[in-house]
Amino acid sequence: MSRPLDRLLPLLDHVTWSSKESGRAACPAHGRGRKSTLAWRELPDGRVLMKCFADCDVVDVLAAVGLTVADMFPDRTHATPGERFALNARDVLRGIEFDLVVIVQCARCIRRGDVLDAVAWSRFDLAVERVFAAVDSQKGAAR
Repeated sequence: MSRPLDRLLPLLDHVTWSSKESGRAACPAHGRGRKSTLAWRELPDGRVLMKCFADCDVVDVLAAVGLTVADMFPDRTHATPGERFALNARDVLRGIEFDLVVIVQCARCIRRGDVLDAVAWSRFDLAVERVFAAVDSQKGAAR
């Protein structure tokens, strides 16, 4: 199974590496003639974050190369049922940071009147589930 970054990079033009986990490329959402920088970064857990400096929506950037937001996440592995981890609030926020980005991006699409496909809805549902789980984990930690 390939890493999310391995799915993305072959589809981008003018890829340069800034470090072993980050770099830049031409943003594919602009079409020919307009060039803008797309920064990308692979997180330790394999997720890929990206930012277009012309403020292109991540969904549009990925759609331009035939990918979806779900493609930027590694295949999910499941913990043993009932397995719990002790996390502090900072760890929890770091853990759900990208989930919050997914929720906001989906909300922006819906507000624009875009229709989310089944994969996007699935990723949205997963993000919401993870945010609520994070909140629940902190309620238990506060006791």
